Amino acid sequence: MTVDPAGPPCRCGSHGCLEQYIGRHSLLHAAGLPPRASVHTLLGRVESGDPTAVQAVEAAGHALGSVLSGVVNLLDLPTLVLGGDLAVIGEHLRAPIAEEMRHRLLSDPLAAPEVVLAPMGPALSATGAAYEALDRVILDPARWLRGEDDPQRPGEDGQPDGDDADADADVPYGDGDDAEVVEHADADVADDRAEPGADGSEDAGTPTDRGPATAPSVWR
Repeated sequence: MTVDPAGPPCRCGSHGCLEQYIGRHSLLHAAGLPPRASVHTLLGRVESGDPTAVQAVEAAGHALGSVLSGVVNLLDLPTLVLGGDLAVIGEHLRAPIAEEMRHRLLSDPLAAPEVVLAPMGPALSATGAAYEALDRVILDPARWLRGEDDPQRPGEDGQPDGDDADADADVPYGDGDDAEVVEHADADVADDRAEPGADGSEDAGTPTDRGPATAPSVWR
């Protein structure tokens, strides 16, 4: 998002993007700190009254407040949460953010959204990534209690393995009584048609007596 079209050049090719005001490297540079310094070092400079650091954080707050005002006007959000590096210096961002919102919000300034700080600070992004990786375990813990060779365990490509795959092979092609079974789960299916009696009688019945023979199917 653009804060000031005449602002500093951004690596995206534009000028005055929000990152050029609130990004870590931009903040450290504006505060006169080396690129490898931590945000906590910046916080210490601000709390000690260093004018360069204070000015950098205030500029970041005004830039953020300007952009967030547009977001609130569009979505009518009741709460804004600052996380990551912004949460570390968040207490010093509240005032400039509130000042921008007083001038830019279309709604009553008394109804301005609350600005809260995420408790995890810089660990927020890493924590979110960890939860994303564990998402499948959390949703289906039993899946991970089964071994790699368990036929009940889904395949890596998302296709069923083991019994699930065998069951799919039993599905007939076509509908109704005319459906043709193309593959059975068991290779040998006993023929339940009885042979004629030893005395030559046909008391046991023949396929003709019992109607047309149908292909036996074995379903699991």
